[in-house]
Amino acid sequence: MPFKQGEKFDLKMRVLVDGMEIWCDDKKVHLYKHRMPFDQIEYLQIKGDCTLSGVHWGGKFYQVPWETGFPDGHLRASQRIMLHAIPKGDRWNLDLLGRGGDILFHFNPRFKDKQIVRNSYKGGIWNKEEREGPFPFEKERGFDLTIENEPYSMQVILFGF
Repeated sequence: MPFKQGEKFDLKMRVLVDGMEIWCDDKKVHLYKHRMPFDQIEYLQIKGDCTLSGVHWGGKFYQVPWETGFPDGHLRASQRIMLHAIPKGDRWNLDLLGRGGDILFHFNPRFKDKQIVRNSYKGGIWNKEEREGPFPFEKERGFDLTIENEPYSMQVILFGF
């Protein structure tokens, strides 16, 4: 049992096509197979003897390629981008775009090379690639990716499931 009386816990429920993953304190505890279409869910209810300190929900399935602007027209200092995805093919990329076709930050996991390529593209020229570091991605395995806009770099934090 992942819960202990009087102790805090972090519970996550992730809706997938075939079921709902249930995680407690970053450990998968169950995959609940859907018994009815998940798009019929209309409410969230929490009952019982507990102190609730926060609830966050969000997410939907996005058609890829997908592009959107930032609130206030740009990514602000210390602002975060949080993404959940499941890699399907040999490569995918996340690009932070600027004016005139510039790519201010290019994040490109490549499964065949087992490398994550990071780069930027300015004025029609690619800069020097960064490829060092581990390759934690697996096809068909979901992950959470957070990118934080630091004053002199992009901080990338990855948590795989």
